[in-house]
Formats: sequence, structure tokens, C-alpha cells
Amino acid sequence: MALTLNPAATIKFNLVDETGSNSSIILHVSSATTAAAAKTAADALGALLAAVTDCKVSSYSISYGVEETAITNPEAGSRVERKGRCLFQRANGQTSRIEIPSIKPALVLSDGALDTTDSDMIAFLNGIVNGTLYTGPDGSDIVSVYAAYEAFKSSTRTQLPSRRLVI
Repeated sequence: MALTLNPAATIKFNLVDETGSNSSIILHVSSATTAAAAKTAADALGALLAAVTDCKVSSYSISYGVEETAITNPEAGSRVERKGRCLFQRANGQTSRIEIPSIKPALVLSDGALDTTDSDMIAFLNGIVNGTLYTGPDGSDIVSVYAAYEAFKSSTRTQLPSRRLVI
């Protein structure tokens, strides 16, 4: 993999009018700008924006894009609809979910559970759980994996595999 930082980061301001309609303004900053500096600039510009619009600034986001510069062909038979669904317990008792597109078939056991004894799967899950960076959307730390199984984009409860729990 040759992931390279894009030359510019994106700051997107979201605005809402009295009818509830949404709009946005997208600006860019050099990707060399730190996230803290970009946030300081966005805070200041958000206040200036509020002075020139009747809309309300509802939020903004800062995004640093990274792209693969040496992409190769995907594996034959890969399908993004076939997912490896991983459910995580957070410190506050809530859960978080990620879905790995086109999970490798060798990682799916005959009962539909993901092979959490596979060294690559262990490394991936530990990279999320044992890191100090990843949290739920509310900022609560991810503390454990409690389920990992194969799912499809439009799976209903009756289509889900029989054994989904890791523990």
C-alpha cells in the first residue's frame, strides 16, 4: 500500500435555514495545517460566516484525505455487499459497529461467525480495541469485541448466521 496525504484538507460548514433546508460551504486548507490550527481557523470563520448569512451554522467538519497512489486490482470474486460485521462494547455500555467490505471467505467459519483466532483478524481487532485512539461517536472508549460474523448489505434477522457471538 502507498497511502499518500492529499495536498489539501477539507473544512465543510453545514448550514440550515428556517424551513429546515440544509446547505454547505466547502473550503480547503493545506494538509500541512494541523487539525488544531484548522479547528481554530474554522471556529473563527464560523463566527464570521454567521454574520453574513441568515442561516444558522449547524456544524462543521475537518477532513484530511488520504489516497492509495499504487492501487492494484481487487481480488477476483470480491463483493462489497458481503461484509464482516464486528460489534464492539464501549466503556459506557453502548455498542459500536463496523462492517468490513468483502470479508475474505477464509475468515468466515461454516456457521457464519468470523474466525477470531486468525492472526490477521486478531491483529485487526486488537488494532481497534487495544489502541488508545478509537472511540464510539460519543467519545466513549471501545473496550472489547463482543460479536463478529458475516452479513450482507440487506441481511434480515432470519438471514444472519446462527452463531454470531465471539464470546
